[in-house]
Amino acid sequence: MKKVIAFMLCLLMLTGVLTACSSSEPAGTSGESSVVSASEGTSSEDSSGETTENIDISGQKVIVCTEAGEAADGASAQINAFKEKFNCDVELVAIPADVYKTKIQTDLAAQSGSYDVIIATMDFTLQFKDSGLLENLLDYASNPSLADPDYNVDDFIPATIASYYNEDKSSLIAYPYKADCQIIFYRKDLMEDPEEQAAFKEKYGYDLAPATSWQMYFDIAEFFTRPDEDFYGTALMMKRGCDQTTCNFFTRLLGTGQGMFEEIGGLYKPIINNENGVKVLQSFRDELVNYAVTGSDNYEYYEANLAFTDGRCMQVITWPGAWANAQNEEVSSVAGKIGAIACPGWEEGDKGGAMMGGWTIVLPSDAKNKEAAYKFIEFASSAEGEALKVSSGCFPSRQSVLHSEDSLYPDFFPIMADALANSTPAPAWAEWGELKTILDEAVSSAGTGVLEPKEALDGVVQEWNDILSDAGLLYEE
Repeated sequence: MKKVIAFMLCLLMLTGVLTACSSSEPAGTSGESSVVSASEGTSSEDSSGETTENIDISGQKVIVCTEAGEAADGASAQINAFKEKFNCDVELVAIPADVYKTKIQTDLAAQSGSYDVIIATMDFTLQFKDSGLLENLLDYASNPSLADPDYNVDDFIPATIASYYNEDKSSLIAYPYKADCQIIFYRKDLMEDPEEQAAFKEKYGYDLAPATSWQMYFDIAEFFTRPDEDFYGTALMMKRGCDQTTCNFFTRLLGTGQGMFEEIGGLYKPIINNENGVKVLQSFRDELVNYAVTGSDNYEYYEANLAFTDGRCMQVITWPGAWANAQNEEVSSVAGKIGAIACPGWEEGDKGGAMMGGWTIVLPSDAKNKEAAYKFIEFASSAEGEALKVSSGCFPSRQSVLHSEDSLYPDFFPIMADALANSTPAPAWAEWGELKTILDEAVSSAGTGVLEPKEALDGVVQEWNDILSDAGLLYEE
């Protein structure tokens, strides 16, 4: 990844292209945080018992950048409370989903100072883990003049934060912002319809219920596919190159009992082109041709969820944040009629699994207002801040918020917690973003019939081997 960043920097210098959402500072500020004197502000005691002056961020401005959609909605729900608490202004820059990663990567590599805070996906953050382009949050958390002494990192769901530490835990590049793992939504009203239940049992010989195996998922999809009614068994996120395709592939692969790599002595051997990988990839092709909503070959996250909320399919593999929208009667025709279940194993009795995703909140090293930025990061990822964004569909990473008795979604959050407990994050390598892009393209190409599954996966493994070898991560026999 360092080579990639270096290439991007060289490219930017050669072309002179610098893109940014905003790089201006508020009038009357220097971009540096001020320290309030004891007579002007408040003070606290550090661990030695000595009084320290608290850093004041009032009158400053923090520029927060993220993807338009759930993440931006979550941040928007937090901004007024932050402004009121710290008298610090916030500008939210929401970049369209199809270009936000490219734009933020370009700005980070250029060190343009465009943003003070970035809210980004897990895979994006891991690309920059060892780049030096993200601040070590522990440097700020250890400052008694700045950090909230009640901020509790142990409250995060452990798997949502572990990947952002370095090996000896002396560095932490991100706080979790939104917990995510793949999950299945289904039409509960149809699942519980006596006539549908009787017809399903007659055809398949077992009771209609939420899928407890992927084979059962396919049976349900087949049964409810009724093209003459414009109703289908599933909706798929299968647009060519869509980054959801790797997530879907990894989730089903975990259901077969394996991951994408075999670890041997601290090195890694890609194994996705084996029998399990091929049958998983073939399942997408079969589903797209036989059971999926027409047009799924061009669907990403929002299109697939819209097909479900418009009442055009029986089930969809999605992410928990879609629950809020699906239960909103103003925009969803299936509100009050849906259920959810953790992703299953491949065969009945197999252990299920799902890809863990998630969003992070980070402090770029070129931020202009770093201390004010840290206070926003701290607030936005605190229990107080998380509670503010739940209604937007930007669901919590903190155990206390997920299990709160005052939760907006008391029936759904326990299901989400169960799914998270059985989910697996992507590898915590800087190279993962590059590896994922290759797999995204292969899954969508095979799913849409451009390549045969075995051919596609063999090609991926060949490219992965080269990248892992260059990074010193490849196990070579």
